Amino acid sequence: MNSFRNLGRLVFPAVLMSLLLGGCGGSSSSPEALQPQDPGVGQVALLFTDLPSEDFDQILIRFDEVSLLGDEGHQVIYPQSADDGEMEIDLLSLRQVSDVAFIREVPAGMYSKVRLHLTGIDLVRDGVATAVDLVANGKLDLNPRGEFEVRGGQMLFIKLDIDANRSFQAHQSGNGRWHFRPVVFMDIFGDYDVERLMRVFGEVTAVDSTAMTFDLCPVGMISQMGAGMGMPAEHSQCITVSPGDSGVFSPEDGTDVGFGALEVTEPAQQLTMIGYFRSTLGMEVDAMSEFDAVVVELGDVTAFARLGGMALGGPADYDIEAGTQVFDWAVRSGQSLPEGTVVTAQLQDKTRIFDSEGNEFVDELVGSSAIQQGVTGMVDGIDDAGLFRSSLVVLDALNTGDEQLSGTVASPILSEDMQSFALTTDVTTETICVASDAEILKLESLDDGSGAVVTLSPSAFDEIEIDQTVEVTGAASETAGCTFDARIVIIDLIPVT
Repeated sequence: MNSFRNLGRLVFPAVLMSLLLGGCGGSSSSPEALQPQDPGVGQVALLFTDLPSEDFDQILIRFDEVSLLGDEGHQVIYPQSADDGEMEIDLLSLRQVSDVAFIREVPAGMYSKVRLHLTGIDLVRDGVATAVDLVANGKLDLNPRGEFEVRGGQMLFIKLDIDANRSFQAHQSGNGRWHFRPVVFMDIFGDYDVERLMRVFGEVTAVDSTAMTFDLCPVGMISQMGAGMGMPAEHSQCITVSPGDSGVFSPEDGTDVGFGALEVTEPAQQLTMIGYFRSTLGMEVDAMSEFDAVVVELGDVTAFARLGGMALGGPADYDIEAGTQVFDWAVRSGQSLPEGTVVTAQLQDKTRIFDSEGNEFVDELVGSSAIQQGVTGMVDGIDDAGLFRSSLVVLDALNTGDEQLSGTVASPILSEDMQSFALTTDVTTETICVASDAEILKLESLDDGSGAVVTLSPSAFDEIEIDQTVEVTGAASETAGCTFDARIVIIDLIPVT
């Protein structure tokens, strides 16, 4: 083994925001956010994740406002204080997990869209940042298929999954500038559908050794760039965490130190937890947010390294520490270590192994055998004298063979037994067949009375017309008369200038 070397789904357009969860008050008493809630007020948890992109080392996205629009009017959920400013996050740090951007109180009622205001995007490759041109001055509306309800005393999850490959790569203009054609898969749900792991960074405000739980006030996002991790306590919605028998890993050497290491201190103890929220549906209106942690990493945001990369082989027994295994992990570019750095990662007794869709490799043999030559993903851990002690391994889910085609709609367009249309690409003409359950979306620029807004909305097959620019995702077809089966169709009505 090599030692540690050179250590140094609804669909919509969008960004990754680096909203902070409010910082909590004093660590010796429960914050105001834990008090019974007004039944006329619900909670909204905003999560961000990213579909993998190998074209850039970082995608830095900046924004300064997020709001909900609907029957309750224009409800700004960020900023909410004078301390809230422009935020910047690295989209590519969210390849394997979802970051909780914030949990905010919102008037109960019906809402129809999420609005984001982007202030800038930079694509970073080999240390060089290239600015991206924003359409409609960065104002972006995400329209779900119908209204969504924020219920009093309950939590609603909004997850934005940004597809970097579609949002940037396909729209490089002839003048060398990049345009942001945002594509985001947005899920809105009241009961969290276990897909990706969720990650929350915050401060411990209470520990119950009898119930084996602790309270955490989120104070930021791991994916946030730069300083400013925290907001006033009055904007905080705190969480009751159940770690069960999951590992609580030390910020010094990355070993499991157990539940007893959790404590209320001054200044407050900081940690990152990874796991899943419990549903608040059916709970009383004063029910707190609850979270099942699969991993707890003690320390500030820099304590644990999170290394994206590729396995150079399967695990082998580590004779120096019986019952553990090690494997070689080659670090990809754009991280804290030079590209090509190889670490010897250790699978400890409490190390958990998941894929990026939230499936755990439970059986020890199955879990270790999932790590094989060429498998990519992320390993969390801490270097301890040349051994990278890992707390969590998240492997990229196997690609199901999806391909992407883009081009111009041509004749014929048929909507009989099988919906289909001709698509002229740069190299050929394909017959695209569209199943009845395919996602069809329309990207356009609209004027809402205050200026242009980029909008991505659910659409229908009968809105596909000749000469439109269209992108499809799917696979080669085995059906007679079809060359490509599309499961996602995006009608792009925004001209590239």
